[in-house]
Amino acid sequence: MRQRRIPASVILGRALRLRCPRCGDGHLYEGLAKMYERCSSCQLKYERAPGYFLGSTYINYALTALVITVLFIVLRFKVEVARETLLWPMLALCLLLPVLLFRHARSLWLAMDSYFDAEGFRSDPDGTVPPGQPAGLGVLTESGAHPLPDTHSGEHGHQA
Repeated sequence: MRQRRIPASVILGRALRLRCPRCGDGHLYEGLAKMYERCSSCQLKYERAPGYFLGSTYINYALTALVITVLFIVLRFKVEVARETLLWPMLALCLLLPVLLFRHARSLWLAMDSYFDAEGFRSDPDGTVPPGQPAGLGVLTESGAHPLPDTHSGEHGHQA
């Protein structure tokens, strides 16, 4: 059975909904900021290594800078709001946006990593497949369905 990568649009949609990038079912967050250790559905380990989510700060920074820049340009030059009037609200937004974007930045980081390293997301970082979990959930089959374990070969979906 030939397998292919999950489309970027599907993974991006899962990230924006704060769902597991591999299966799309499990939630990423338990509360406002506490991330689950694993997906409740496919058992994907979210934090792949110590400091794994450090890269999400770059996503958070880029999103914050983009929003602030576009908003400033629109308000300053289209709406013609005085620069002095924009200073304090923009500064407050610079402090507030990273907090508001924290969860989505982490989710996008996880999604990007799962897209560009689909092979690595088929198992835990130590190379094992979680118990009861078919190997290869990081990809789709030609029919669009997740591959299921091969019960006839005796391997039951576990990698050798």
